[in-house]
Amino acid sequence: RIHMQMMRVEAGEVNRRLIQCGQDCISRLLRRTAGRNQDRAVMLVRNFEALQTHVSRTPLNEEQLVDVERAVDDAIERDLPRLLEEYEDVRAWLFFAYDHECPLTVEDYTAVYGASEWKDFGVFLKCREAFVRKDRERVEERLGGHIRRINEDLNLCKKRIAKFTDKASMRLAEEYLDQITNLEKHLSGQEQAVSDVHRREKLIGYTPTDFDDLHEAKGALEPFKNLWTLVRDQQKEAAVWMKSPLFAKQLAFDAEDVADQVAAMLERGSALKEHFEQADVARPGNVAKKTVLELKILQNHLPLLRAVCNTSLEERHWAEIDGVLGFELERDNTVTLQKMIDMDLGSYASEICEISESATKEREVEAGLDAQQKEWEAGALRFEDSHATGTASISNGSFEEVQALLDRHLVHTQTLRRSPFAGFFSERMDSWEHFLTEAQSAVHQWQRVQAMWVDLEPIMAEEAQEEGRLFGEATRILQRRIRDCRNAPGLLQVFHEENLLRDLQAAGTSLDLIRDRLGPGSN
Repeated sequence: RIHMQMMRVEAGEVNRRLIQCGQDCISRLLRRTAGRNQDRAVMLVRNFEALQTHVSRTPLNEEQLVDVERAVDDAIERDLPRLLEEYEDVRAWLFFAYDHECPLTVEDYTAVYGASEWKDFGVFLKCREAFVRKDRERVEERLGGHIRRINEDLNLCKKRIAKFTDKASMRLAEEYLDQITNLEKHLSGQEQAVSDVHRREKLIGYTPTDFDDLHEAKGALEPFKNLWTLVRDQQKEAAVWMKSPLFAKQLAFDAEDVADQVAAMLERGSALKEHFEQADVARPGNVAKKTVLELKILQNHLPLLRAVCNTSLEERHWAEIDGVLGFELERDNTVTLQKMIDMDLGSYASEICEISESATKEREVEAGLDAQQKEWEAGALRFEDSHATGTASISNGSFEEVQALLDRHLVHTQTLRRSPFAGFFSERMDSWEHFLTEAQSAVHQWQRVQAMWVDLEPIMAEEAQEEGRLFGEATRILQRRIRDCRNAPGLLQVFHEENLLRDLQAAGTSLDLIRDRLGPGSN
């Protein structure tokens, strides 16, 4: 009872209710804990079952073996202690609920009992370790068998390659190369197999196996491949060089490149010849010797080939060649290098080469003249228009460019003239040099006349009738020539215009008369 001033409260019923509420809360918490503990026990059993499944796999290859081994190790070192600790905690909570008079169900006891059956899972893992060791032995044995089969196959490949020491028929070069290609493909496949073996060995912690036979087989095959590739190339290219029509519209090869190709083949052949001699392999060595000999013979005929295939040869040169031969060489589609050799043209090779070389030098002279002419055809003058008077004049910069072109071409033409091969073009050179000289005179005269015309133009409106007439004549000449320049396709036509220098001189004479009449102080 609680005694208070003016009143009295009876608390017994309140206390009973509070006690009942506390007991109800405890019962609920214990029931909730028991239910949660039951769920944990069920989940613990599932985790044990999953772990058992994970470590019980039978590995079929190295990757799976390593995975299973790692799973067993992790189960022993990490997963089993964690799960057993979880089991002890579940068991302790069951006892706690029991001690506190929690009404436990059959399911609560069954769940914990099910988890207790996994207490000895460590024994299973130890047995599983032994089985995994046997699995490793089985996988290792299978890998070893695979390695033995690869080595046996590589040994057979080496024997097949060794048979090439007896192959020496140059007619069968293509067949030999097909066999070599098949061997290369096979070795490439074995190389991939070796790479896979090394990967598998690395997985299980093995030192990579040295497949020496693979490297030996590839090294032994390479010289034979190079030899028969050279033989095939030499036969194929020589057939083209020897039997192609030399005077066809489109030659089947570039005569200038043949020498480089033959030299490259000779270098390859000489290296192979030396290799087989050092290796004391007679029959392939003889093939290399024969190939080198044939290439050297062909090399001796190349000057004649280049000479007759020279595109610089003109009819006059062929006439000289016919004179050397003593007969006219028919330049038709029947003429080949082989035919010329059969006709003994090789005896005249030095004379023919000399004529061909002269033709080349003459073509260089001609090309020099052609290049100058093209520059003049492509060039153009620039003009300055006067909107006030409606007249035009050539810019000073344009005069300077033309003068520079003249200076350069006059020097170049003199250089070409000194060439011992310029005789045939003497008339053309005379004509071209005359053009350059006339053009230079025209440029000088044009500059002088235009300068005087520009000086006199501002004052001519105030001068007497006669001076105006003379200035008008000079103006008409200059403007007509400028119109012609604008219409001309290039400088070549500008300075080839008829009477250009005479007209400029006439205009200069008129302007000189005007200046004389105006007196020395007229400027």
